[in-house]
Amino acid sequence: MKLAPRDGTGVRSVAKDLTEHFFCNPEAGDTLEGIADWWIARQRRDNAITLVRDALEFLVFEGSVLKRTFGSREFYVSVPSEAEKTHEFATASYSSTEDRS
Repeated sequence: MKLAPRDGTGVRSVAKDLTEHFFCNPEAGDTLEGIADWWIARQRRDNAITLVRDALEFLVFEGSVLKRTFGSREFYVSVPSEAEKTHEFATASYSSTEDRS
């Protein structure tokens, strides 16, 4: 006797994703574990990108991270602290006086 599959929003959502994948890739086939690894990796990346993007935008708004654009790519860098700025200035000044000797 075959048991009916569990039915719920999560199951339907995953089933929809798998159906779309099989429709777009009719030659696809894998084990349960292989399909689970693919789906989990895909979901983690999709979820992670949204979460990380929101966190970075918050840090930009807060002023602790700068967003730089190079071509079509965005890069995020930390804002140097006052101590780091002072150290960089002092190091640059010291090395330029050594060059004069």
